[in-house]
Amino acid sequence: MWQADRWGYASFFRTAVAQRRLNTALGGMRVLFAVSILLGGCSSGDVIVSSVALSPDGNRVAAAYVEMGGGAAGYCHMCVDVFAPAFEVSEAECRRDQQWFSCSATVDLAWTSERQVIATYTGDPRVTPVLQEQAAPSDTSVSIVYRASR
Repeated sequence: MWQADRWGYASFFRTAVAQRRLNTALGGMRVLFAVSILLGGCSSGDVIVSSVALSPDGNRVAAAYVEMGGGAAGYCHMCVDVFAPAFEVSEAECRRDQQWFSCSATVDLAWTSERQVIATYTGDPRVTPVLQEQAAPSDTSVSIVYRASR
């Protein structure tokens, strides 16, 4: 019995151990492949609107939104802009001349007049120093005033 175990089962166990190691390695590769496929789907740039405020006259809406994409080494930042009330999320795009905030920032919006919106933020700005005021990229007749939350 001992010789049968020694010669017969030893090769069986070696094969089983090698098969288990191979399955473990392939399982990890399958997970990595699935994650890369999922992240690759985000590379075109996704936009999530985090807060909105309708202007006093009802002709515009200020929106704070998060834009992210780029796959595994991607990007994520938040911007503020002013749009027509029935805007499409696809219109929202963080432009180079805009104030950017980190993805984890929060921005509260409040209109002070038909031509000015206050963006009160918490979190880290991506562009420093933070602009005090800027024209809204999509509607330059409206100014966005940035204030840090206290």
